[in-house]
Amino acid sequence: MRLIFFGILLVSLLLSGCEEKQENNIPQLNHSDEMNKEAHVATVKEKVDAGSYSYLNVSENSKTYWIAVPKSDVTPGEEIYFSQFMEMKNFRSETLDKTFESVLFVEDARRNNQTDINNPHKTELGSIPKESVTIKKAEGGYTIEELYAKKDELVNKIVKVRGKVVKSNLSIMNRNWFHIQDGTGSEGSHDITLTTNDVAQIGDEILVEGTFIKDKNFGSGYFYPIILEYSRINKN
Repeated sequence: MRLIFFGILLVSLLLSGCEEKQENNIPQLNHSDEMNKEAHVATVKEKVDAGSYSYLNVSENSKTYWIAVPKSDVTPGEEIYFSQFMEMKNFRSETLDKTFESVLFVEDARRNNQTDINNPHKTELGSIPKESVTIKKAEGGYTIEELYAKKDELVNKIVKVRGKVVKSNLSIMNRNWFHIQDGTGSEGSHDITLTTNDVAQIGDEILVEGTFIKDKNFGSGYFYPIILEYSRINKN
């Protein structure tokens, strides 16, 4: 999914001549391994709109740097959260008549670590569309729709569910985070998050066994109506 995003980003940057024309220097795409290992919480200091992007000068842990997000109504003083991005070095914006030594083009900027930066009413779950999948229910387990329907009676129990990995965020808060879907449920009940020390890839069909938690609040906007914690992943 990231590769698709970065490919689209590169094509859009090369073709959007009326907004961000790269006349003299096509910037090299460099993936920032160091900064991409954990979630970022940054405070917006300055905002400049140009074409279809908003360039934000942000500060984080006494460090100041520039990021670019799809044009948004974010304002200075707000905190934003992100973890997926591509670094562009010596990036030239003809619209701004400015060359950035470094700018991070961010894929998943959001307010309060849960709300999409371009839609204050869309939660993280809402931003993950339901995929067309049909996953066989785990023996002795539940479908994702059933987990939502039985959330009051399953609290703190060990449950099993089988699903397809549709999103991943690794090494955040000392754990890996995955979203899975099995084809059941409707908007708001088709996707469940799990935390684990195990690993999986987007597209993997996995069998998960974890502790069922309801109304989990990690603070800083990390709130989940249901989540599986301390999960073990079996890819068979």
